[in-house]
Amino acid sequence: MKWMTGALVALLTVGCVGVAIAKTPPTGGWLAGKSLVKGAKVLIVPLADGSEREEGVAAGSGTALTAAIRDYLMSKGLTAIVGDARKLDEAFTQAEKLGCHYVVRAAITEWEDNATAWSGKSDVLGLSFELFEVAAKEPAATCSCRRRSPSFTLASNKPEELIARALSDCPGILFGEKSR
Repeated sequence: MKWMTGALVALLTVGCVGVAIAKTPPTGGWLAGKSLVKGAKVLIVPLADGSEREEGVAAGSGTALTAAIRDYLMSKGLTAIVGDARKLDEAFTQAEKLGCHYVVRAAITEWEDNATAWSGKSDVLGLSFELFEVAAKEPAATCSCRRRSPSFTLASNKPEELIARALSDCPGILFGEKSR
């Protein structure tokens, strides 16, 4: 019975340690002389799906992150619209027609869904984020971050679970948030 108690404590300890999510500190910020216009309208360029090293395209990952960015920006008091233009010059044209102050172009720089808690491989999400002023057609802010789940957990993690944490880093750095 003692060995079962010891084994259970060891398993729970490993499981609790496994819930920590590793991150690379976010980089970036506002460019000199630039700042956020409160209540601004923002057009988001839809993100392309991320691609895994061994599995190929992660279908739906771009759509999931686009929606998460929209929701995040709206939580910050901005009006966020997902555009249909995928090229920056077309996004500027669409943003001007809609009366937007900014265009957001983000990209999944790394996406790994290792599908199981027992694989020993971490799920990973890397994100780059650029905020452009529509009137000037130039960047106002940029940032990037990378989040990694634990290698071993009692419950499966997915890159989607890293999205909220990645957004607290990037673009959270632009809104003065402390990353989680």
